[in-house]
Amino acid sequence: MFDYFHVYLVNGIFNVLTGFFLGELHNHGWKHNDIDRFANGFTWPSRLRGAAAKDILQKRKPSETLKCGASEALNFMQLLRLYVLVFVIDALQAINAKPSAFTPLELQQLIKRHLDLAKSRYGDEWWVPKCHLAGHLALQLAKHQVLLSCFVHERKHKIIKKISNEILDTSRTFERSILQDVLHGHMESLSEGVYLPGQGVRLVDPVRPAPARLQTEIHNTIRVQGEVFTARQAVHGGNFTVAVGDLALMDLDGVTAVGKVAYHVMCEKVVWSHITFWTHVHGCMYEVSDDCGLVQTRLLRATCPYSISGNAAIVAVPQV
Repeated sequence: MFDYFHVYLVNGIFNVLTGFFLGELHNHGWKHNDIDRFANGFTWPSRLRGAAAKDILQKRKPSETLKCGASEALNFMQLLRLYVLVFVIDALQAINAKPSAFTPLELQQLIKRHLDLAKSRYGDEWWVPKCHLAGHLALQLAKHQVLLSCFVHERKHKIIKKISNEILDTSRTFERSILQDVLHGHMESLSEGVYLPGQGVRLVDPVRPAPARLQTEIHNTIRVQGEVFTARQAVHGGNFTVAVGDLALMDLDGVTAVGKVAYHVMCEKVVWSHITFWTHVHGCMYEVSDDCGLVQTRLLRATCPYSISGNAAIVAVPQV
């Protein structure tokens, strides 16, 4: 059994080739400290900060395989958006969410093109068995109409270790007690609506009545009279959480925009986010501005890492 999670992200193709790529940057004057400082300068969405790509370049040789967790690799990848490998992993993640996003032939062509380019650039001495396994992912998709991945399964290791490391009694009830604690944790998580997909755009607990001044401002702005509630987090139109201080990606009348979230409110069952918009300059460059307004949270579809210097900002816009 093999899956794209292990083929690419667990000491896989991504790690090997990113190591080569960082080595070339090193040879052209971009030392690891410079790249590390660049990566550490980004502010990550609240839901990703636990696996932010920080300090993963410390104490490594110039072209050494990148050593990091799979979640850290996915986040570091967002800073390498122009690297051709990103297109392959984008496709694999898109298929994981919606199997019809790419046909098996399209996936095969993407993977082959990437591996051919890697071989032409770095030779074939580095070639690892996972390169061969990558060529079979399109066959998996053709046969099963889905690509399996072990992201969730691997994360369960941490839950089990967290419990088992605290248990000294390894008698006959050892495994059963661990399973009971894991099950209890899962049931507790499922009792919180934010963990359940398909619940729609909503505020995330704790939800509380908005202060009187904010109530008045919302009533005057959107012309409603119902009670106004507020929370630090909400579930946006892309079905993930967006928190106060996050930089959000949104569609406004067919135009893609980004802006920083100041607060979330709900009135008469409609959720709104107060956004301070950033002006697009070119490519990934934006200018911080003071323009702001209320946007329905359903129009937000993702959150973005960003790095600010003065009024200029680099935004790693995700592919959604």
